[in-house]
Amino acid sequence: EFAGPRQLVWDCHTQSALLDRWFAPKPLSTKTQHMEFKEGGYWHYAMVTPDGQSYWSRVDYLSIHPIDSYATLDGFTDESGVVNPDMPRSRSAWRRAPAPAS
Repeated sequence: EFAGPRQLVWDCHTQSALLDRWFAPKPLSTKTQHMEFKEGGYWHYAMVTPDGQSYWSRVDYLSIHPIDSYATLDGFTDESGVVNPDMPRSRSAWRRAPAPAS
């Protein structure tokens, strides 16, 4: 859960410049190679260790409902973005929480 203005939280999940600032767990960093946030688009990025080793992944955007939700298919790739067929892929969904009852 994230406490913040709805648009800012959405932007932090959908804009590569913002994703690169927070997505990887410390001490790693995130480096975006390509991002096209639209249905059928994808985000190709690496999690980079402090000594410079890169672990590449790809997030394919399956459905997008602006500000409310999006669904993805994630997988490990090589540097060129080719999904590793020997590794499993995972589906995930991001949804905003319902407004608290008043």
